[in-house]
Amino acid sequence: MSTMTKISIFGYTDYRQFLRDAYEELKQSKHFFSYRYFAKKAGLSSPALLKMVIEGERNLTPKSIEQFVTGFGLKGHDAQYFRVLVLYNQAKTDSEKNKQFSKLRKLLEHRKVNLLSLQQYDFFSNWYVPVIREVINCEGFENDPEKISKYLFHEVTPEQVKEAIKLLMTLRFVGEEKGSIVSRPGHLKTDDSISHLALKNYHRGQLDQAKKSIERTKADRREIQALTIGVDLEKIPLAKEKILEFMDDMRDLLHSGSNKQVYQINVQFFNLTEEDFPK
Repeated sequence: MSTMTKISIFGYTDYRQFLRDAYEELKQSKHFFSYRYFAKKAGLSSPALLKMVIEGERNLTPKSIEQFVTGFGLKGHDAQYFRVLVLYNQAKTDSEKNKQFSKLRKLLEHRKVNLLSLQQYDFFSNWYVPVIREVINCEGFENDPEKISKYLFHEVTPEQVKEAIKLLMTLRFVGEEKGSIVSRPGHLKTDDSISHLALKNYHRGQLDQAKKSIERTKADRREIQALTIGVDLEKIPLAKEKILEFMDDMRDLLHSGSNKQVYQINVQFFNLTEEDFPK
């Protein structure tokens, strides 16, 4: 727990939201607390900086990170988590975000904090977890990690299979009935920064599998199409809507009857050029 605010930073994956909540809590509990008081305590030249950072108008620098740590009286693991959280939120690449998230995870595990966000990250970041959820519905399924690994072209190790099923049980996507594991309905919300990062990891993993399918799957068992075409930017929203309708139609068509195999449908619609031609 921090030495000033009673709010635990370990419940946050957005440092700006933590700053907002901590400021409001301190302002209510300590009548003297204000932007000006914070700036003086933190050694900041501008009383407006805290508000600007909270509103997303300014980022923190290595120097101001330490000033904010001082201003809010963060100590030990609280201070360490805040530093890494800032780097995670301000990272410019997914590679850097994943790196900083790994550090956040270790700090949370050290504090024995179990956030749903971590489970969301694991579910989507590992492409094979949603796949194994579907495998459970296939005819002849047995809860045998070795057989499941073989069923997945050995792209997943038996140990990864065990961890995936354990995660699915934790998320209540899988349950036990009469000694067997069965799939349960449900879905995860993907509206926070960690889930968005995890979804990017998921799509990268599935794109890798799509490339491998060109070699391992006969042409009559797959369909891979590509279309390169100039587009009117005003038609992009409609194109996206049509793609979503198509995916819904395919889900209804294929997700009925008996399941023999697990398939993946990827539709990529993205720009290959800048918006304006160079002048």
